[in-house]
Amino acid sequence: MGAAPLNRTVLKTKARKMSRARLSSKIQDGLASRSRERPATRTKLKFVANTWINNSLGSSRTGVMAGNPEPDGASWIVGLHRGKRTGPVLGKLKIDGKMRIVRAPSIARIKRELGRTTAPGRRMHASQFTAGDHSLTRGDCLEGCKKIKDGSIDLLLTDPPYGISNQYASERQIPRRVRANGGDFIMPKGDFGAWDHDFSPSGWTDAILPKIGGWAVIFCAHVQIKEYSDILDRHGFVAVGALVWHKTNPVPFNHRFKPLNAWETAVYGKRPGTKFNGKSVHNVFTYKSPSPQGRIHPTQKPLGLMEELIGLLTDRGDTVLDPFAGSATTTLAAINKGRKSIAFESDAACYGRAVSRLGSHVLAFG
Repeated sequence: MGAAPLNRTVLKTKARKMSRARLSSKIQDGLASRSRERPATRTKLKFVANTWINNSLGSSRTGVMAGNPEPDGASWIVGLHRGKRTGPVLGKLKIDGKMRIVRAPSIARIKRELGRTTAPGRRMHASQFTAGDHSLTRGDCLEGCKKIKDGSIDLLLTDPPYGISNQYASERQIPRRVRANGGDFIMPKGDFGAWDHDFSPSGWTDAILPKIGGWAVIFCAHVQIKEYSDILDRHGFVAVGALVWHKTNPVPFNHRFKPLNAWETAVYGKRPGTKFNGKSVHNVFTYKSPSPQGRIHPTQKPLGLMEELIGLLTDRGDTVLDPFAGSATTTLAAINKGRKSIAFESDAACYGRAVSRLGSHVLAFG
């Protein structure tokens, strides 16, 4: 009877959190414990390379992929590619026959390369990333949207902060499950307040909704459905309702005490006369939540979900606005669906990760 397959995903998740000093030892231990399985040499090499990527590059790891191992005497060379295995080489790992990394590229240099402009038609500087008809600006969306003409945006598709950090007197009181009002991401300690600050739904909607000439879709906490519905009504939107994102892989938080929270919601509405591209489409959309290893933002939405919404609510060439870009998933979806997009992100760290993700996507897919 054959041995169980090598579970590299579990090992990568654990190895990513380890110090670099222990990385080589952990790789050897992981391989040794599975010596009976006798995985192919190239599979072992990929495991070593991917473990190095996850441990060394942090949030930048999503823009790097290990290439196919190439023999180099008694050792092997594994290229580290940008975006996909045929993308530009950012560096190379040299791995000996005992699966030890004997030479590795500069981590700082790889991160610099991930943020560097190399694709035609793409421009990035300290406060803005552009690629064709798409822009992501670092800064206050309320200020940035002042330059947008009223009624010129075909779709507002966004996931604003929920404004729940102020419920806790100190960081120690913050629960592991961040979206206490309707989400399920487990936030690393220390990141909570910087992401979800005191936030007023009416404050940003009063400034941005006049820019919308078509549909508006706003993800929100369960308890905010009525508030955002009333806001859309007040601003003249019709067909106001709520849709549900059903998650097939909810986080098992307090699963012994209550049902798992497997859904998030968004409120939607449209300007009178705006068309809808769907036919008998239900308001429940089922998608797997992005894995913790693959996400760069605590509330990152599935790319497929955003692509489906954009396809239902806009036509090719229409403009999509996301004032709270986060992981830039809305922008990626707009690129893939042939729409134009405008996005803003005020947090410097989130902006940097989003730019790296967009840059890798543009290089990989053009």
